[in-house]
Order: sequence, then C-alpha cells, then structure tokens
Amino acid sequence: MSSLESLARVHQWVLDEKRQRLTGLTQLLERMAGDLEVLEEQLAAEREAASRTIDGALAFQTIIPAIQDRRDKLHRSIDSLEQELEIARDEVGEAFQGLRKYVTAQEIQERQERERRRRREQLPLDEAGVGLYRRNRAIGEKG
Repeated sequence: MSSLESLARVHQWVLDEKRQRLTGLTQLLERMAGDLEVLEEQLAAEREAASRTIDGALAFQTIIPAIQDRRDKLHRSIDSLEQELEIARDEVGEAFQGLRKYVTAQEIQERQERERRRRREQLPLDEAGVGLYRRNRAIGEKG
C-alpha cells in the first residue's frame, strides 16, 4: 500500500467520523425541535384547561414559570446546537476537500505508473520496429 493510499484511508476515516458527528447533531436538533413542539402543544392545552376554572387559572399561573424556563432552555440549546451544526458542516467540507486532495494525488500517481508500465512494454516493440526499418532500408539500398 502506497503512502498516498494510506493517507487517503486515514482521511476517509476522518471524513466518516465527522459525517457521523454531523448526523448525530442533526438527529439531536430534530429531537429537541420535536420536544419544543410538544412543549408548546402542552402549554396550549394547559392554557385551554386553565381558562375553564378559577382554580385552573391559579394553578396555571404557578406552573407557567417552569414551562417558560424549560422553553427558554430548549431555545438556547437549539441555538447552540445550530451553531455547532454549522461548524460540523464546515468540518465535513474541509475533511472532504482533504480526502479529495489525496485521492486525486493517488489517481495521478496510478496514471503515471500505468504510463511508465506502458512505455516499458512498448520499448521492445519500438526497438524491433527500428531494427526492421533499418534492415529493410539496408536491403533497399543494396538492391
């Protein structure tokens, strides 16, 4: 295995790790957005239930700060996660570019090796052709 091939494999592994992290962050963000949606639905349902009685309204007033605090924490977490997600996307892009560089260099190296091999295989044929040409020319000059 060539050094370029080894480097390409390492960079592929790094890219795969970064993609997995990005996927995990995306799933976490989706889950948090779902939690926020459920919380908003629960808040609306509680508000509706509380509006029916005075006791319900008083109880709602005591739980609203906790619900708002949880909602604020979810919003902050989502905002933070979106920033982290953007960084992770950039890292995936950079890792892909790094991998692409080594893969391209490896392809160039393989192409050059095939060309060298083709030339080595062609050399005896070229020499035979030159020898045949010289013989035919020598025969033509004598004749």
